[in-house]
Amino acid sequence: MHTFAVFGGLSVDVLGKSVQPLVIKDSNIGKVNISAGGVGYNIAARLAGMGNKVYLVSALGNDSLASWLQGQCLFKGIDLSYAVSSPYACPMYLAVHDMDGDMALALNDMRASESLTREQLLSVINKMVKVDYCVLDTNLSEEALQTVCTHVQAPIMLDPVSIEKGKRAQPILDKLSAIKPNLIEAQAMSGDDRPEACAKYFLNKGVRNVFISMGQDGVYAADHRKSQQLPALKFPYTTLTGAGDAMCAGIVHALANGADAIEAAHYGQQSSKAFLTKIFNI
Repeated sequence: MHTFAVFGGLSVDVLGKSVQPLVIKDSNIGKVNISAGGVGYNIAARLAGMGNKVYLVSALGNDSLASWLQGQCLFKGIDLSYAVSSPYACPMYLAVHDMDGDMALALNDMRASESLTREQLLSVINKMVKVDYCVLDTNLSEEALQTVCTHVQAPIMLDPVSIEKGKRAQPILDKLSAIKPNLIEAQAMSGDDRPEACAKYFLNKGVRNVFISMGQDGVYAADHRKSQQLPALKFPYTTLTGAGDAMCAGIVHALANGADAIEAAHYGQQSSKAFLTKIFNI
């Protein structure tokens, strides 16, 4: 068992899936589910499910949903000892998927996560127990990301979250042990289209391990010694929501256990498959 600190988003997720082809600008018949989510929460939950001790450093909103989120974290084995109160409402994420499970549109309100200040984070870091690995997502502000990277004494893995929020990670690339963008995020951050060129960009910036998820094309993994494109695993699924976060958790779990980039990518794929097929003991 290892100890992880995850700095990132904790939100209320609302997911709708149409039962027929989506019709834009109309009310579509579908199924709607509400759950705890956020990139940080999803990664923390997967890590805890692998038997690790996990602290989630996130902002808890000032509304009635905060206590519900606390209960969800407790159920998943996530420690919120270092969570910070926010004056904003709990973060929320709303996604609409088509009948095949692919996302058609998503909206997010992460003001609470982005409100974490340098002073709040320094207070948390100064009293935090020793951790083996740290995970960041870019729902935090650029200042918050820089604060964590400067003061946390542990290897750091980052998930860029989106093209827009990935811009916040550019100043801290040299402080990262690992990064896991998807292909479009990697392309936006590097200015190149080819996954091998994207990976080289990150390695040249100082990142030691690069993992670029490419959906049906698998994952491209690289470190300073070797690189490889791993084909996607084939299995039935109903939605891809959370697949990238589960992969990130599997990768960082493997890295903490001494795996190299290729081995960690393999484990990340298995973690993603296990999550999507609802088998958590991988």
